[in-house]
Order: sequence, then C-alpha cells, then structure tokens
Amino acid sequence: MIESLIIVLGEEAVKFPELVELAVSKSKDYEPLKRALYNKLRNLREDVRDYKGKGLTVPPWGWL
Repeated sequence: MIESLIIVLGEEAVKFPELVELAVSKSKDYEPLKRALYNKLRNLREDVRDYKGKGLTVPPWGWL
C-alpha cells in the first residue's frame, strides 16, 4: 500500500513527511518500494538515490 501511495502521489508525497519516512524505512527490506521511491522522489530527496537496479530493462547488447 505504501508503494502505491508513493507512485500515485509522485513528488507530491513530500507533503506527507510521515508517509515518506515510513516508506524509506520499509524500503530497506522491500526492493520494489525502494525502486518506487527512487523513480518518484530522487530529484527531491538524496536519501532515496541509492537504488541500483539489476539492469534487466536494458538488453545486454546495449542500445543498437
């Protein structure tokens, strides 16, 4: 549910600091939430910029 709220609210989520803090704390154990925080809030919060994907969205042969 937290992940869904972050996705729907996007950058507006920063207006709800308790929600964001809860999401950041829970993201340490839940990779999809960490990805959602990175995708939606990386421009506003430095503490969510440490997400590293597995590179599965880019083909191994690169952008040909």
